[in-house]
Amino acid sequence: MINNNKKNIRCLLIVVLFTFFLYIFKLIHYSFSIDTETLISDSNGLFNGWYSMGRYGLCIFKNIFHTLPINITLTNVIATFFLAICSFLWVLYFEIIIKKKLKIVSKLIGILLIISSPIMMEQMGFVLQSIEIMVGFSLSAIGSILFVDYFEKKHKSSLVISIILIFITFSFYQAFVFLFISAVIMYLICKNKDQQGETQNIINDVIRSIFIFIIMFALYFILDKYVLSILDLDKTSYLTNQFLWGTESINVILKSTFKNLIKVYSGYYNCYHPFFTILSFVFIYDYSLKDKKDYWKLFLSICLFIVPAILILITGSEAVGRSQFSIVVTLSFYMIYFLEKMDYQIIKIISIIIILFQSVVTIYLQVSAQNVYNLDKKLAYDIVETLQENHLEDRKIAIIGCYNPNKMLKGEVLGHSFFEWDNFDGQTSNGRVQGFFRCLGLDNQFVENDQLPHCYNLVKDKEIYLKNKKVYINDDIVIIKLSES
Repeated sequence: MINNNKKNIRCLLIVVLFTFFLYIFKLIHYSFSIDTETLISDSNGLFNGWYSMGRYGLCIFKNIFHTLPINITLTNVIATFFLAICSFLWVLYFEIIIKKKLKIVSKLIGILLIISSPIMMEQMGFVLQSIEIMVGFSLSAIGSILFVDYFEKKHKSSLVISIILIFITFSFYQAFVFLFISAVIMYLICKNKDQQGETQNIINDVIRSIFIFIIMFALYFILDKYVLSILDLDKTSYLTNQFLWGTESINVILKSTFKNLIKVYSGYYNCYHPFFTILSFVFIYDYSLKDKKDYWKLFLSICLFIVPAILILITGSEAVGRSQFSIVVTLSFYMIYFLEKMDYQIIKIISIIIILFQSVVTIYLQVSAQNVYNLDKKLAYDIVETLQENHLEDRKIAIIGCYNPNKMLKGEVLGHSFFEWDNFDGQTSNGRVQGFFRCLGLDNQFVENDQLPHCYNLVKDKEIYLKNKKVYINDDIVIIKLSES
């Protein structure tokens, strides 16, 4: 027992060191991506937005533990530490459901697969909520461990704490719903791995799991309604707007669904590699078809494979790649399963290749994010300098068009410019650019959103600013055109 604890402590130390080494570039540089500017310049508005989206747990946690104004460097350090902790906890969960002391190599590979995932890097890039997401990831692992403890040992206290922890993670970030679903399926898979389970027992386990999940979700929903009523806020349409069913034709929805399923299972916008899909098929065959066809095992293994597609199938629209936590954790689970069952050298080699590839992408995304942040700063200061040279600094600014000077690898959000998000055709806003200016200490005023379409029409056929730093003046507005269309 003591020897095993020492091994776990050594493993955790290695994991923490690796995590900080992997994120060292981000830790020693200062940058942030979209939405963080809102936390810096208008935290109350952002909090109200989060509350109206059902992320009340995130807001409450931030109010209790995370002082404002945000300290970017400290936030990155704390989030990096919790990334290491949550990865360790998830592999501990695998060890519990497999009911076997994992080899140190299996543990390290499973943990490093989670830490090095570009999906985690995308979440770390959202500095405004990175701590809360990593804490939520940890709570989800602990809640899943207690969930299993209830099933195995009938400890009711474990069930109560598990329900509380899991529904709290839902209130941090709704993507944790699908992570918990994956965790439950993994447990049921391991429970029936070495035995031909009786159909009635399997059905009972599935029904109990669904019932407990419904309780968790009901508690989350009830508290969400209560918080909104206390704060006198309306529910936002952020999530409901993603539903295409009933708003588009069947043909459009089917095309969108197929395209987005390809994105998920090819690795596009999540892992940047297709190993999740490849290993899923290998696992389905090895677990349920190889020795003797078992339809319940086949059902469970297919369910685990389709969890990342649930939201796409429900809404008909795109699922956010950075929210695909189930892919990250399931990939780690697959690899540990194969390492413990077969212990072939080729599996270790494949694991190391995946970890190295993910690590390179993760590091490159950090560099790309820093690069675009520096270029955005340069463009913002350049615009202000141009206005000052022409004695126009007191006039309101209208940014028309999109611009991203970064030529490096881009993720779903990382590597993208503040100048490319909100205003391609004058129909949206300059909100993120204005927030970015404020974060840089630039107090220039921007036009109201309803004035942008008119500004767009005025400069539609004009030269872009970047060619000769030419700006266009209309009454008290300075129009800066960043792209041709």
